[in-house]
Amino acid sequence: MKTLEIAAPALKYVFILPHAREYSEVVPALFFLLEFLSDDDSGIRKRASEVVCNILDSIITLNPMAASEQLSEAITRKFDPYAIKRDIINSICRMSYDQVLYSAVRPSNILFAKERSNVWRDELFEFELKIRMLERCWPAQPEDIDESEQELGRWIYNALSVALDVFKRNDGAFGWSSDVDAFEVLSKIFAVREAMLRYQEDQHLEKFADVWRKAIEGKNSHPYWVEKFTTLLGKKDEEKSQASGSEAPKSSSPSAIVDLDRMVIE
Repeated sequence: MKTLEIAAPALKYVFILPHAREYSEVVPALFFLLEFLSDDDSGIRKRASEVVCNILDSIITLNPMAASEQLSEAITRKFDPYAIKRDIINSICRMSYDQVLYSAVRPSNILFAKERSNVWRDELFEFELKIRMLERCWPAQPEDIDESEQELGRWIYNALSVALDVFKRNDGAFGWSSDVDAFEVLSKIFAVREAMLRYQEDQHLEKFADVWRKAIEGKNSHPYWVEKFTTLLGKKDEEKSQASGSEAPKSSSPSAIVDLDRMVIE
């Protein structure tokens, strides 16, 4: 944090440069600043907000969440979208999901709720902020997928494979999906997939939805996830109805989502 405070004047100078995109090497430092804005120490959050206000030349003091919103928008507006996209995808692909999900279905005699390492941080707010940044970096018209997007597609496939295996287990009112860490991880996985679907049409969506629908049948799955799957199907049905009578435009680029043929219900 001290280093970022010292570097604030230089970062502020980079932001006002007309050719700021040439200085995208500072983007990782700005992502660190976003992390400090959600630190569980209120003093660090306050100092991080002050640094953001200094960098963005804000005349009012922003609270940490508002500072996060303003800084994320400024980053995507000023710097090279490819560099930002690469950093965000790398951070997503480093996210652990299998240990969290399998831990949730493992029998436990613990009677008390888990104590979070950071009780202040809103994990989903932060993650959705990154997803919005990622979507702003994608071009208006889908292009051929690059290496980072291929990596993201593989991450989504692997994450969905683990999630599918977990959904085959019986759930219930106090079942595995009531685990807050499992809920957050699943929410993040679906947020990434939905973002990809907004960017590129996925020819495997119907197969994906059918496989998941069969997986949750008779498992007392949480209504939230049932609604999630219904929404995915509803989007596809709506696209079909809009396309009736005329050929719907399709992306010429290959889908970044890996084929789901291997996701077979046992």
